[in-house]
Amino acid sequence: NDDILDIAVAHFSSSRTKRGNIQLPPGWGKTQLALQILEKLYFLEGKAYYPKLKEDEEAVSTTNDEFLTIYVTPNLKLVDQVLDSIDKFGTFYDIPHRSLIVASKTARRTEYSTTDVDKIASFLMS
Repeated sequence: NDDILDIAVAHFSSSRTKRGNIQLPPGWGKTQLALQILEKLYFLEGKAYYPKLKEDEEAVSTTNDEFLTIYVTPNLKLVDQVLDSIDKFGTFYDIPHRSLIVASKTARRTEYSTTDVDKIASFLMS
């Protein structure tokens, strides 16, 4: 897992297009891998920094701004799977983020969902 994670992070951090496609067998952990890639890229992009500490201080990250990522899935079940994985593993716990589900329905109740183009644009621009 770590080798693939490192290769993917290296690709996305040096790529001009910021696009990629990772194909792995079912059950391998593609959802968690994608979320780990996003988490590492957030810190590599300089969106967070760790202040210099005295010996008795605990490290706490301080964020500069949000990291815009559009996570696309081919069906609604995978939308729920991705967001459930974020909740289960605490991914992005220390990263400021907001979620918008672009769909007419979802099993998730804590995230806003819409198909309205103006609302989507407003979310992306805010």
